[in-house]
Amino acid sequence: MASSDPRSPPTPRADGQVRLRVRLGPDGDEGRRWAPFAETRSLGGLLFGTKTLEARIEEAAGMQAVGSIDHDLRDAGEAEDPAIFEIRVDPRFVPDRRIPVEAIVARLRAGVHGPLALVTASGDVAGSADRFPLSGPDLLPPSGDRGNRGDPDGREFRQFVIHGSVLASPWELMEQNGERITRDLLDAPPSAARPLSPLPPGVFVLGSYPVTVGADVEVDPQVVLDARKGPIHLGDGVRVQALTRVEGPAWIGAHSRLQGGIFSNLSAGPVCRLRGEIEASVLNGWCNKAHDGYLGHAVLGRWVNLGAFTTNSDLKNTYGSVRVPLSATETEDTGLLKIGVLLGDHVKTGIGTLLNTGTVVGAGSTLFAGAGLPPRWVPPFSWGAGENLTACRLEAFLTVAGRAMARRDAELSDSERGALVKLWEATHGEP
Repeated sequence: MASSDPRSPPTPRADGQVRLRVRLGPDGDEGRRWAPFAETRSLGGLLFGTKTLEARIEEAAGMQAVGSIDHDLRDAGEAEDPAIFEIRVDPRFVPDRRIPVEAIVARLRAGVHGPLALVTASGDVAGSADRFPLSGPDLLPPSGDRGNRGDPDGREFRQFVIHGSVLASPWELMEQNGERITRDLLDAPPSAARPLSPLPPGVFVLGSYPVTVGADVEVDPQVVLDARKGPIHLGDGVRVQALTRVEGPAWIGAHSRLQGGIFSNLSAGPVCRLRGEIEASVLNGWCNKAHDGYLGHAVLGRWVNLGAFTTNSDLKNTYGSVRVPLSATETEDTGLLKIGVLLGDHVKTGIGTLLNTGTVVGAGSTLFAGAGLPPRWVPPFSWGAGENLTACRLEAFLTVAGRAMARRDAELSDSERGALVKLWEATHGEP
């Protein structure tokens, strides 16, 4: 680690400073794979293992990102300052070791032929670096060409290898999440984590992997913490109620509540209310699944609320690989046997809603039971049951979203509201 505080600013240099930006996400075909998460916020905010993708990049760089970006900074009116070195990183990049900021800056100082393409050992493009202002809105050359392409001003990219990998899709994030939880909790457990010792009365721990907790954790009697397949961590203020079984690897974020059921291979939090059966899934905070029902091999955005007995399929009856829709007319073969659902921010389901294998639901949608299964591709801000979907009313949606967030002592910020309005208009036209 470059600093005892991984979010500390970089040390000023004689001829300027360096700053880190995490991009919003990929464009084109790669971007469509990440719907519905890329529609409303930076992919850097997605949970992977025990922390967000952006937090991983910040820790590896030893500095705090100054903001996400997907446009030319000159268009944003920022002052041109050639003394500043800027590193832009794809939010899907997962570092394996420290990002060598000093070495990158040294290469930029010495170079006269153009910007750097930051590539992994396998050739995936993970970012770029240049003196500010950068020459174009997107300095990432296409993945796979190892940076051998000019930028919009005709300068040639030079390669600089950084160690890690680039997640290709949200289902890859889901598939690798359990292993990432284990690596995180074994290699770099939360600083305030302590063993769950002595055991509360009536609580059973199985296996040899560590079971750790944060501050003010409550675990009721008749709880089983099964650490035979991986470690378990319960964050600050977590409460685990009776008749709950947690099977590692599992990371439960701060102030979440497990209200009975079976939870295995799971990252969830902060501030989630969970019950029933959840398996091999990632829940990105402020999610409500407070009733029975099955959720498996799924990725959920923030502020998702699943009604009682909402259940998804994650396995085809042919036992074949799952195809995931990229639009209403296109699908992609994932090569995976199990994929459940991908639900964007602020998605809601009514009581008894059933979701098919590989269903993608756009942000702000509300689905009900009673008219068959909804289509496997649901556009943002859809409202209805089965195939009978219409656009929800924008102002009504924003009012309900604000009320839901207020119940968790949060509010809809101007930037969040703006992103949601922009997405609604892009999907359904002017309200």
